[in-house]
Amino acid sequence: MYTPGINAAFLYLHKNILISHTPYKSAEATVLQLVNWLYKETQEENLCMAGGVALNCVINAVIRDKGPFKNIWYSLQQAMLALR
Repeated sequence: MYTPGINAAFLYLHKNILISHTPYKSAEATVLQLVNWLYKETQEENLCMAGGVALNCVINAVIRDKGPFKNIWYSLQQAMLALR
């Protein structure tokens, strides 16, 4: 059964999900490339992050699971100062 209103809403939602998903996956890949480059350049085991990207839980999980650093610390104080 074809329902124009429901089908149009589904297509609108699907299109917007794709528009949001594509740049987000690109951002994840870019951050992971930067983290791997930083490790290669420094050979440090520890990573400290601050700012907007450091508050992104999904990207943090990608860095934790796929990145080379043993210890990751997030400075939330700097992020909180930006909210003032």
